Amino acid sequence: MKRRDAFPGVGELIVGTITTVNPYSAAVRLEEYDRFGMIHISEVSSRWVRDIKEFAKENQRCVCKVIKVDEEQGHINLSLKRVSKEEYDRKMSDFKSEEKAEKILEDIGKTFGKNLEQFYDEVGYPLQDNFGSLFKAFKISLKDKKLLVKKGLDEKYANAISEAAANIFQDEDAEIKCRLTLTSLKPDGILSIKKVLMDAEREGVEIRYISAPIYMMKLVGKDPKKTEKKIKSIADTISANMEKSGGEASYELVY
Repeated sequence: MKRRDAFPGVGELIVGTITTVNPYSAAVRLEEYDRFGMIHISEVSSRWVRDIKEFAKENQRCVCKVIKVDEEQGHINLSLKRVSKEEYDRKMSDFKSEEKAEKILEDIGKTFGKNLEQFYDEVGYPLQDNFGSLFKAFKISLKDKKLLVKKGLDEKYANAISEAAANIFQDEDAEIKCRLTLTSLKPDGILSIKKVLMDAEREGVEIRYISAPIYMMKLVGKDPKKTEKKIKSIADTISANMEKSGGEASYELVY
């Protein structure tokens, strides 16, 4: 899996493979970058470490947090102990999804007579720049391939990506997210907001509080377009009900 950036950023989670274990450190090959990093023995565990090999083994795939980058010297310092279980699970899931997307990208590239490196330059890196990841771009192509074209992708590539994504993801549920902004200055405004959200949840959406006045609404369905249409309808109803109660509401789909 490739990324355009030459170096990861401080605080970034990376997937790596431990290549060498020394008495006081371990060398890690960064799977998303053409780089190596180093884990010092003090960063392998929050517990007292008698033997680093208890926590780091050669050929072990791991998730590390980048704690220092020296681009001039080419040094990247990593930590195992600063990665929570939730962060580990999320990063590994994202990494596996991106591996899957890269294989699709490679197969599409072959149909146009291009190798993976060529197709990354022409298609892969621009998709990462515009949508954050290949996987996210492919998912979006199922719902709105025209958006890829609007972002500068050649239409023939957008069509090929949408078709390939439909074949790969046809059995997966579509997950559509919508960011809600709800406000009310009335004395009982919070009660009005709660009622509006409870009514919406009866329609099958999941709503999570982010931070005032932001909420995240999620709907899962088999058909991406129908699921998107339904969540928009629910968001419109929320907006109308908020206005009726003297409040305000806005929303945007999150891709």
